[in-house]
Amino acid sequence: MGDVVVFPCDSSHITITHRVVSVDFRGIKTKGDNNNNIDGKILQPAELIGRVVSARRGTRIISVPGGRRGILYAKMLLAVKCIKRIVSRLLHPTYHWLAESGVFKRIFPVWAKPRVFHFTRPNGIEMQLLIGRLIIGRRRPGSKLWQIRRPFRLFVDEVNIHDCKHLK
Repeated sequence: MGDVVVFPCDSSHITITHRVVSVDFRGIKTKGDNNNNIDGKILQPAELIGRVVSARRGTRIISVPGGRRGILYAKMLLAVKCIKRIVSRLLHPTYHWLAESGVFKRIFPVWAKPRVFHFTRPNGIEMQLLIGRLIIGRRRPGSKLWQIRRPFRLFVDEVNIHDCKHLK
C-alpha cells in the first residue's frame, strides 16, 4: 500500500498512474493523489506495468515516495489542496477588490512589465502573457477574456495589454 503504480486504461492505449490505497483477495484498489474518490476498477497484479520511483520535472529528478510514507504524502497533498481552497474562498473578495483598485499596477516596476506573445493555433490565435520566462496568463483562441494566474492579476492591467510578438 502507498506505492504509485502504472497500469493501462481499459478504453484506450494510454496509461494511468495512481497510488495503491488497498490490497485484498479481490485485487488492488488505486486512487490518484489529486482525486477524492477511489478508482472503480479493481486491478489484478498482472495488469500492473510497473511502480513509479521517481519523476522528472524540467531538469530535476524528484523521488516519489511509496509505502506508509507515500500514503502520508498523498494525505498531505489533499490537506494542502483543501486548505488552499478554504483560504482562496476567504480571500477572494479582498483579492478582486485589490486587483480592481489598481494599487499594485501603479507601483509595478517598468522593467517587469509583462510581454504578450501570439501563437497561431489550428483554431485561431492564442496569446500568452509572460514575465521573464514565466507564463502568467493566457487568452485562448476566440476568447475575449484573459486567464491570469494569481497573484499576477494584482499587477496586470488587462484592458491595456498591448500586442508584441507573433509566433507560429
